[in-house]
Amino acid sequence: MDEQENSADARFRRLQEYLADGWEIDPPIFVRPVWHSLHRSQDAYHFILRRQDALHLLVVPRAFDVDAFVKDKRYPLSHL
Repeated sequence: MDEQENSADARFRRLQEYLADGWEIDPPIFVRPVWHSLHRSQDAYHFILRRQDALHLLVVPRAFDVDAFVKDKRYPLSHL
């Protein structure tokens, strides 16, 4: 398992923790290349999370589990 997979797993767990704490995903989910890896063109999901009047951005690199989560929940995507 490489460093990017570890990062994706950790960030996906963080997303699940936010959702368990009452944050909600504010669609659409933006999909764009990860800034620090433009030379490798890896995409990441940019989740806007909302809880009451607070907003939070969480970037999660694409990985199998994250793709399955987004597809299962049928969140609209916006590719940038």
